[in-house]
Amino acid sequence: TPPSPSPMTFASPPATVDLETITMTASTASDINGVEYYFENTTNSTNSGWQDSPVYTETNLQPATPYTYRVRARDKSANQNATAFSAPASANTGNLPDVTPPQVATLSPADGSTVSNLAGNLVVTFDEPVLKGTGSITLKNLSDASEVVFGINDTAVTVSGSTLTLNPPADLLYEKTYAVQISSGAVADISNNPFIGISDDSTWSFTTVLANPIVNTGGPYVVPTGSSLSLNGSAIPSTGATIAPSGYAWDLNRDNVFGEVTGATPAAIADTVLTGTYGMVLGQNTIKLKVTDSLGNSTTVTTIVKIGVNLSWDSNVSSANQQDGAGTWLNANQWRDGTVNSNWISGCTANFGVNGGGGAVTLGASTTVGAFVFNAFSGTYTISGGGVLTVNNGFTNNSSSGAVTLSTPLILGGPQTWGGTSTGALTFTGGITNNGHTLTIGVNGNVTMSATSNVISGGGGLTKNGTGNLLLGSGGTPPAHSYTGPTIINGGVVM
Repeated sequence: TPPSPSPMTFASPPATVDLETITMTASTASDINGVEYYFENTTNSTNSGWQDSPVYTETNLQPATPYTYRVRARDKSANQNATAFSAPASANTGNLPDVTPPQVATLSPADGSTVSNLAGNLVVTFDEPVLKGTGSITLKNLSDASEVVFGINDTAVTVSGSTLTLNPPADLLYEKTYAVQISSGAVADISNNPFIGISDDSTWSFTTVLANPIVNTGGPYVVPTGSSLSLNGSAIPSTGATIAPSGYAWDLNRDNVFGEVTGATPAAIADTVLTGTYGMVLGQNTIKLKVTDSLGNSTTVTTIVKIGVNLSWDSNVSSANQQDGAGTWLNANQWRDGTVNSNWISGCTANFGVNGGGGAVTLGASTTVGAFVFNAFSGTYTISGGGVLTVNNGFTNNSSSGAVTLSTPLILGGPQTWGGTSTGALTFTGGITNNGHTLTIGVNGNVTMSATSNVISGGGGLTKNGTGNLLLGSGGTPPAHSYTGPTIINGGVVM
């Protein structure tokens, strides 16, 4: 009868000792005749021979290699009754120390390649996992002899597994040659073997190209009432291409069909054509420009066209609370476009009055006003100082507006009517140039025009409507107007 247990088992299965050694212990077998043990390495067919000890240690094995063992026992009787072999059990010898630094497996973009994705990342894939070390990555623009250095701990640099990624905060420039250098030790493997680095301009270099045109619409555009839209597009063609005038195609009626007008700077388009032919509305409209170059590469961009824009005076220069009062016409954020404060845009309608008090408004420089609209305010708005005002479409004084005084010289930009239902006084002390246009006065309040010379000058006539008085001259001074053209009195009093 063989010893017990049969089949044999391991009390301690094979285990690694070092690079070349594995040890194991068999379960203690029992037999009245005594027992001995036999360990077999089934991987390389070595064995312990029969031995009294249940412990077996095998040496001179290959490092980093798996080995499988089994064990049996037999009694020491004359019959040498043996157990069945145990189930196999395995262990690996130890690994050799890792002394090999990480190596580059792939580069993206590849060395010597042509790159059209100017916003893409720069990626190094290593042959093993790496961690950040100490050092930097240098992105060199060889064409312009400039460079940007990123510390390895910069937020633009990430390391994950075997991949190092540089995401430059600014896009690469087109039609340039770049090189990337990585300092030695910037990354290392998990055994702390440092990457040797890239220290020249030839190991990793590439050239950028422009795959599609870069397009500038010239917008946003503002088209005050009575004026025209002058489109002013421009573009840079893709690498190796040119752009013909016909390569600029505009979509003005928002049907995604391009070519209503062509060319970078087509002829000016009147606001009536924009609203009539192309279906634009007063306020904000979106148009598109598609540019196609000689290689067939194209880019489409959008811009805004604002028609008949109204801006409202805001002495507070803050979107939090629009206010009447004093200020400087051309100062930043002195005007309000809907709920957003903005700078003055020449040619827009200028609205004054939000139920506050008037104030002194300093012009500062010459500009053009589509029209003046005075709404509810108390006291007097005085507009004066620096430059000339060109007015295209007249004045409207609504019923609750106070008095208005303009000492800035005025030039008429078109035939126009100065009207409204307010009885507040409207005073002009800077002189008015008709500029060949008819001026119609139709307000209910008194209109006073006084200047040191030429109250009204230039070609064009004067028509008086409404119930208010028109005073030409200052006090008892005789009128000094020199305009030419008809003078028609349909209502009110002219003095």
